[in-house]
This record gives sequence, structure tokens and C-alpha cells, in this order.
Amino acid sequence: HSRPPAQDRQLLPPTLLAEPVVVRGDRHLLADVLGNLLDNALKFGGAGARVRLSTRMAGANALLAVQDDGPGIPVAELERIGTRFHRLHSDAPGHGLGLASVRAIIALHGGTIRFEQAHPGLRVQIELPALVAGAPPV
Repeated sequence: HSRPPAQDRQLLPPTLLAEPVVVRGDRHLLADVLGNLLDNALKFGGAGARVRLSTRMAGANALLAVQDDGPGIPVAELERIGTRFHRLHSDAPGHGLGLASVRAIIALHGGTIRFEQAHPGLRVQIELPALVAGAPPV
């Protein structure tokens, strides 16, 4: 059966654990990344799933994580997530391009993305070069 869009379900508000981070990049593309990750966490986390968004600094890098406490995904699928046209749920709307676009945008910004088991759920961790203090934003 198909899952209703996130905006059509009863959802708990996401938890935000934030340390201020600033990165150089295209704000619209980075907003698309965040929107895609949050939408997927809400869509596939299941009814009543909790979603946590966190940011923190790690040396010269900014870390952003989106984590849900839903069913997660099989370990064997972790490496395949984000490859073009790959979908875990064949009944879900879309063409398997959302996370592939996320991977491409993060790579364009000089970052990395990892998909990890969260026990329970899935954690998506993004690492991007932080904007150096005093450097002008783009």
C-alpha cells in the first residue's frame, strides 16, 4: 500500500539539537537537501516516528544529521541508498532520484554523506566544510 504524504499524516514535531554552523554554498540546493532528508524521515519512519535534526562543529567541518526512530533499512541496502533509480519501497511515489540528488549536491559542496543504522531507525550524517570565521559568505 502507498504511504500518505508527510503533510497528510499526524506527526510529532521534529526535535532540533543545534549548535550554530555556517557553510559556504548554494542555500537553495542545501535547503533542498534538508527538505528531502526530513521528508524521507517523516514518510518512511512510520506513524508516530520521531525525527531529530542536529548540527554541530567537528574541527573545520559542519555536521548535520537527520535521524528517525522508525524501522530503518536493511544493512545490505546502506551502500545502495542514494544511487540513481534505486528505491527501497516500490510502492512509494517517486523515481529514486531524491537521495541521488542529495548525494550530488553534497559532493558539489565538497562534503560527504553517510547512511547509518540508528538502532532504531536511520541516521543520515552530512559533513561539509565550515565557513572560516571572517570569510565573506557566498
